[in-house]
Amino acid sequence: MKLEYLCASLNRDKGLKRLEQSADAPFHVQIETVPRAIWRFWGDLVRSSDADIMAIVNDYLEIAPGCADAIRRTFDEQFPDTDGVMGLYRSKQSGFDGPHLVIGKKFIERFPNRVFFCPEYWHFWSDREFWAYAKSMDKAVVNPDAMVIVHEFEPGDTTYKDSRKYKKQDLERWNARQKAGLLWGRTFELLGEEV
Repeated sequence: MKLEYLCASLNRDKGLKRLEQSADAPFHVQIETVPRAIWRFWGDLVRSSDADIMAIVNDYLEIAPGCADAIRRTFDEQFPDTDGVMGLYRSKQSGFDGPHLVIGKKFIERFPNRVFFCPEYWHFWSDREFWAYAKSMDKAVVNPDAMVIVHEFEPGDTTYKDSRKYKKQDLERWNARQKAGLLWGRTFELLGEEV
C-alpha cells in the first residue's frame, strides 16, 4: 500500500523542515499564504494525493522512527481494503485525541469531493466529529507504535494565534451539531453555511 504524509504549512519554516527530515515515507506539503478554514486546505491535499493511505500531519510535529511501518502494518491487519482511519499516537499527550489521522482511500471516498472535515468549522472540533463518525462505523483504531512527536510552538507563532480566534465559534458549532444529532459522514447536512 502506498503511504503519503500530507501537510499544509503557514509561516512555520523551521517546524516544516524538521517534519520533512523526519518523514519515513513520501511527503507532500502545501504552502499556505493566508489562513483558510481547515476543511479547505485538508480537502485540497487529500484530493491531490493518489496514495492508498494518507497521513494528516502538522508542521509542529516530528515523525517518530518506525511510524510508517506501524501505519502500514496496522492497515494491512485492520483495513486491508483501506476502509478505515487510524489515530497517530502523540508524544506529549496521553494517547490520541485528534487531529493527527491516517485515512484510507476507500474510507475517504465516502465524502463528496473528499471533504472529510465538516465545512461549518473554521479550525476546531472538525477532527473530533470526523473521529466520532469513524468510531461509529467501527472503522477507527490507534496503534501506539505509530507515533508523532509534538513540539512546542515557536515564540511569536502567528499561525497558532490566528487559529485561536475561532475556538469559541467552533465550539458553539460543535455543541449545536451534537444537540441536533448531526455527524459529518453519516449525513452531510449543515446547520449553517460553509466557512
